[in-house]
Amino acid sequence: MATHCSPRFEEHIAYALKNPFHKGISRIESRQYISFYEEDESCNQLLLKLAKIDFNRVQIWHQQELVEILRWHKELDVEVNFPYSRDRPVETYLWTVGTFFESHYATTRKFLTKFTILLTYLDDTYDAYGTIEELRLLTNAIQRWDSDHLEEAPNSMKFLCKAYLDLFHEKEEEFNNEGKPYHLSYAIDAVLID
Repeated sequence: MATHCSPRFEEHIAYALKNPFHKGISRIESRQYISFYEEDESCNQLLLKLAKIDFNRVQIWHQQELVEILRWHKELDVEVNFPYSRDRPVETYLWTVGTFFESHYATTRKFLTKFTILLTYLDDTYDAYGTIEELRLLTNAIQRWDSDHLEEAPNSMKFLCKAYLDLFHEKEEEFNNEGKPYHLSYAIDAVLID
């Protein structure tokens, strides 16, 4: 079918066969479609302009969120506290944007990004850094939801546990202020599953 079409439509078909829209990240696919639509002779210029404005507006929101996350990430002082760990805050944020890009999910996107960053550090601590005794202390502290029982643990574990618990306490305050105190309990229950 592609060989019997105009060259531009042929390119569009080839791209769709290689990268199906429903399997891609919707924002990236939307941007790609804007490029294809722009080349179409029958494109509506007003619609094209609105699509570009919308795409750029959402992209600005995402950039502002990423700046906020990177500011938070800088406070973690990863080079000092987790030199053994993978450090991918931008990648993690892009993953959450791929999951849900809509503006009304901004707080969820930021929380999930921060949570995933800390979870990566936690995973690397368990996989490559801590001794069995230290990891037992860390596990007990997280299960008790209390970082005060980490006296014998390395400073990086104390800091990680505190950052992890602080993230949930911050979110808990936010939900309480919104009159939704029960929302976080589901997340905490999921995290504490043995």
